[in-house]
Amino acid sequence: MSATKFQSGHYTGAMYDQWSLTQPVVDALSSVKQWINHAREIPSLGRHSLIRHELEIGGRLVPLAIKSFSRGSLFRDMRFRKLGSKAARSFYTAVRLSDRGVGTPRPLAFLDRWDGGRLIESYYLCEYQEDVTSFRDELNRLYAEDPLCRRIMTLLETVATAIADMHDAGVCHRDLGNQNILLRRDGEDAWKDIQFIDLNRAHIADNLSLDQRARDISRIDLPSDFLRVFKCMYFRHQHPPKEFQELELRYRKRFAFHTASRKYRHPVREARQRKLDACLPQAPRGRELWVWDDRSVQAVSTMISKDRHKYYPMANNFMVARGLFKAVHPVYSRYRDLMNQAYRAETNVSGRLGVAVGTEDGVSAQERNLIDQLGKPPVLIRLYRHEHEEMLRRRIDDAVALRKSGHAVFAALVQDRAGIRDPKLWRSFVSTAIPALYGIADWLEVGHAVNRVKWGIWRLDEYVSLLNPVLEVARAHGNFRIAGPAVIDFEFHYLVGLLDMIKEDNVFDALSLHLYVDRRGAPENRQGAFSAVEKFAMAKAIASWSSAVKGDRLIVSEVNWPLLDTGVYSPVCSPYTIPNSHTNDPSVSEDDYASFMVRYEILALCSGFVDSVYWWRLVARGFGLADDTRPEWRLRPAFHAFRHLRERFERVDFVEKMQTSERVRAFRFRDKLDGHGMVVAWAHPGKVNWTPDFQYERLYHRNGDQIETGAGGVELTGSPLYFVGVT
Repeated sequence: MSATKFQSGHYTGAMYDQWSLTQPVVDALSSVKQWINHAREIPSLGRHSLIRHELEIGGRLVPLAIKSFSRGSLFRDMRFRKLGSKAARSFYTAVRLSDRGVGTPRPLAFLDRWDGGRLIESYYLCEYQEDVTSFRDELNRLYAEDPLCRRIMTLLETVATAIADMHDAGVCHRDLGNQNILLRRDGEDAWKDIQFIDLNRAHIADNLSLDQRARDISRIDLPSDFLRVFKCMYFRHQHPPKEFQELELRYRKRFAFHTASRKYRHPVREARQRKLDACLPQAPRGRELWVWDDRSVQAVSTMISKDRHKYYPMANNFMVARGLFKAVHPVYSRYRDLMNQAYRAETNVSGRLGVAVGTEDGVSAQERNLIDQLGKPPVLIRLYRHEHEEMLRRRIDDAVALRKSGHAVFAALVQDRAGIRDPKLWRSFVSTAIPALYGIADWLEVGHAVNRVKWGIWRLDEYVSLLNPVLEVARAHGNFRIAGPAVIDFEFHYLVGLLDMIKEDNVFDALSLHLYVDRRGAPENRQGAFSAVEKFAMAKAIASWSSAVKGDRLIVSEVNWPLLDTGVYSPVCSPYTIPNSHTNDPSVSEDDYASFMVRYEILALCSGFVDSVYWWRLVARGFGLADDTRPEWRLRPAFHAFRHLRERFERVDFVEKMQTSERVRAFRFRDKLDGHGMVVAWAHPGKVNWTPDFQYERLYHRNGDQIETGAGGVELTGSPLYFVGVT
């Protein structure tokens, strides 16, 4: 090891050879006690004092951090004689790290003064670090001021990799709290110079065991799902071994007990610490921590399911049970009636296929060009409470421009946890957005995925606190139609519980849902007894039952399928993914995505249950009609399929669902201009050779390309075909 022992006055110690210390410098170290007596102490949470001092070494003044360790008991001094003092262990561990290229403040020396078997003084000297912060402080800053998942993931990976390097260098820290990891911010999205401090408990070994590694990781303080990700990053983007997971959990529980009992073991010190903590701004924790992922365009869960459930209010169960008790009989009765009416009525399907627009920076000229290629579809624009007011203004300007160019605008007001925690923030948001949208937006959707706590709503009645200011401001500033409550997925028990809490009648002009069926694959696949069509019918029955909904109008305001191989940009793989390891992944190929989209929208509109569908969204790497990965956006098959379906639907009315074999779905339409017929058909599951019982003039692929046909039948697959000029 690159260290040389020395004697300086009353002190024995060792110095790091990289400094090439001269004898005058070594002699000067004997004045360490005077330096400490005349220096201002650096604030520290521990029992040991820390000062900054400048010492001339090699012709330049070097800033040093000098840690003075407090005196211990006789028993400890006996132990220190055998194992080395805290200063010595700090020094030799730092030398080991420095020699192996692992970050730590560059060690200078340690000094011990012994007298009759007692350690009287003990000091560790290293290079003082200017302009550094800690892992703890950076996490707290991000949580409170800049909760962007991408940045948090970058910080976690930077630190996890450094810890792995430290362990690979043969050092087990044994006190690896977030506060003992120093780093420097390198712009908004990167960190560097990871350095480990407080090394006096460290252990050096040639190869660390899983037990030692688990012990260190168990001191890292992160929300449980971020901890899951952190451990994968630590193992170089691999799942941790099962043995490690068990050991880490055991040590974490042990440390949690140790922390909880500290107030009994050190009551005075802990009382003083709690008093200091109360004066400091507290970063969000638990249910108050809300993190935004701009890559998958969603809030992310910071806790694993088990930990989230610890924060669920029991009152939610009562509210849901009460709503179900009231709703079960009338809703099911209405549902059966609706299912008997499915596909029975001729329906105008034009103008009812919309698309969500706007990227992180708003609607760009490039996206406007894509919108123009789609004709004049209704557009959905989300306005986010968590964004800066400048961005809110930009999104409102986008809505104005789209309205002027002939698009119907559906505006969705999206909450965050801060807006729920502080109602003034939400009221300020809606008071800015809603008046500016008068005459621009036909609809306002209140809330977003309100049954997913990652979006900020933990109690059902918190949704009511969002709804009331919107109703108040909307009624004061224009004649808006209101949609909600935007429950996501097939969780209608939550929906009836929530609707039952809204005491005012006719609040919603339409019931809006984010009705995904992606985990079932094709929209025709069933979840129990319910395919997509049955879910539409059940939602419409709930709308009919609830006094909070005027009529039974149903809008699907968000749906898509996640795409394969899009990594963290996929909503089901964010915020972190290990290649080839995602289980229960509902992601589909781009071809299936396009087919499922067309089939979902035809089933929704032609069943007679859904008023309109808004596809989420036009441009997105993980789930959009267009892929913005490259500078030149790539139009996916779904873009062409959506454009073709919209063009056809603008000219036709739905007539009937045709009687076919069980595996064939065929829907007949009538052209509003010339009265000619059109049939859209596909097979599910598998392929079917189908001989239509009608004549047709032309056959088109799902994406709008004409297909040459010969005599005989047609092979139907999951990709819908358009039979045009049907007689």
